[in-house]
Amino acid sequence: MEGLLFRVAGHEDYPAMLRVSEGVHNGCDFLPALFRRWVDQHNRTILLAELNGTAVGLISTYIVDGGDTVLVQAWRVHPCCRGRGVGRVLRQYALSLARQQHPGLRRQRYSENAAIFDSKPSGDGVREVMRQTVLCFEGTSDTLMTHMPSLRLAPGGVSQLTPPQLHALFSDLAPLHSAIGGRVITSDCEGYCTTPSNIKLMDNGNRNVFASRTDKDLTVTISHSYGVEKGLRYNIDCFGRDLNSVKAHLITHMEGVSRAVDVIRFYIYVRADLLEGVRRFCADAGLRHVFCDRQQVLLEKDFEGETDSLPLRGPDQHVHRGWRGHGPGAGLACPPLLPRAGRGPGVTALRYALSLARQQHPGLRRQRYSENAAIFDSKPSGDGVREVMRQTVLCFEGTSDTLMTHMPSLRLPPGGVSQLTPPQLHALFSDLAPLHSAIGGRVITSDCEGYCTTPSNIKLMDNGNRNVFASRTDKDLTVTISHSYGVEKGLRYNIDCFGRDLNSVKAHLIAHMEGVSRAVDVIRFYIYVRADLLEGVRRFCADAGLRHVFCDRQQVLLEKDFEGETDSLPLRGSA
Repeated sequence: MEGLLFRVAGHEDYPAMLRVSEGVHNGCDFLPALFRRWVDQHNRTILLAELNGTAVGLISTYIVDGGDTVLVQAWRVHPCCRGRGVGRVLRQYALSLARQQHPGLRRQRYSENAAIFDSKPSGDGVREVMRQTVLCFEGTSDTLMTHMPSLRLAPGGVSQLTPPQLHALFSDLAPLHSAIGGRVITSDCEGYCTTPSNIKLMDNGNRNVFASRTDKDLTVTISHSYGVEKGLRYNIDCFGRDLNSVKAHLITHMEGVSRAVDVIRFYIYVRADLLEGVRRFCADAGLRHVFCDRQQVLLEKDFEGETDSLPLRGPDQHVHRGWRGHGPGAGLACPPLLPRAGRGPGVTALRYALSLARQQHPGLRRQRYSENAAIFDSKPSGDGVREVMRQTVLCFEGTSDTLMTHMPSLRLPPGGVSQLTPPQLHALFSDLAPLHSAIGGRVITSDCEGYCTTPSNIKLMDNGNRNVFASRTDKDLTVTISHSYGVEKGLRYNIDCFGRDLNSVKAHLIAHMEGVSRAVDVIRFYIYVRADLLEGVRRFCADAGLRHVFCDRQQVLLEKDFEGETDSLPLRGSA
């Protein structure tokens, strides 16, 4: 890309960092708080990418594990340049520079949203080191102080480790490796091998390590807090298998929060089997669930072969702040921009399918599809794709016997909920104002298929083992659509919920669950629900005896208009 230059950042580049970080982490970005400390940190390099004199990208590399590993962090590109290869070239350059300055480097290590990682093809040498679920809760110091006594769980035995105690912890590796489930421990998305060389790196920068022991288990938590735009960001990485011990640690962390702090946002990293218990604990502590839980993966990739030869300028062959590493006369030719990922057979097949559809149906105006929200949010904007609807997907599993046992205890009669006949479905689609209010737009979904609320779609929805239920209160209409079918593990039962009243949605869920055949053994429910009803529906499912299967995720329904003429495709076959 003509005019793209790289240089090492200094304190004077704080405004440039803010520009590149525009909109990152929705007011809870860590980098503004840590930038000046990182600039001065030994073995850490922050690189800026500039296009025609304006900062458009940033990345940090940090040498850990005694020189074996480089941590890649804060990799970001300004929205105006996403999707143009800037980030990829910047990362390539940063890793080449790190390998020249530290010839013993053997691997890179970095964190990534699990949904994005899982969507990528395997076979590129990247290995998963650790997977954690991230819970995000928000509250105030006053709220915490009010609720702490009611938790009735004494934090006895939990102590903050001094440097000598931290050394002792890293010397007795068997219980530590059992607690963390491997040989790498994380703090705020930074992964460190449990080697003595990393102790000093972890024991700095407002980072605190706590530990406790029972007869069977060691529990370790690491906190890292700093001010952000919205208040105080407080990260807690939890390692251990005992839920009560983890709760005791959380109480210790929360009681240590200064009363002078107003808004506190906790990011709690926890193993999957403790997820529900920690979530309930946070709710009992008076904290508000901020957004959908997500899974984070720590990844590694070994370096192969020799590093690219980069002619670095300056005494001792080090890059100096202010040196522009790319461009005419800079001593380094800008590497060619790599093609964007996803240019393979899948994209060709999609283009062919859309072209075929447009040839067969010349009046087509748009395409509509569903995508994992984490993947969609990671893509550059400006490609004409618009978001139609966003839902959270809850996944719970149980048996018909379990459901029948728990239904009476829910004490919420499903009165007023009725399955719609074809004439009633027509009537529902004729009175559009309450329907559009319930679904929050003009498109209704069932099992990731989006339909405009037009009469032509009624027949499409009223088939294929798909059932539509409705109920009304004085203020609200609630509609749910179920679609069930056998899968390898038993019965998959999808329920899309539309409406604002939690009790009405619960009544609908009871109606669906009571209709499940007793002959079915394992049932997995995928429940699509609006974000403000998430916690209530989650608790309802737990009370119904269902087991939370995996981390909730957000799903987006997307649209993109067709432009211009369709490609001319010579279709083969008798038709």
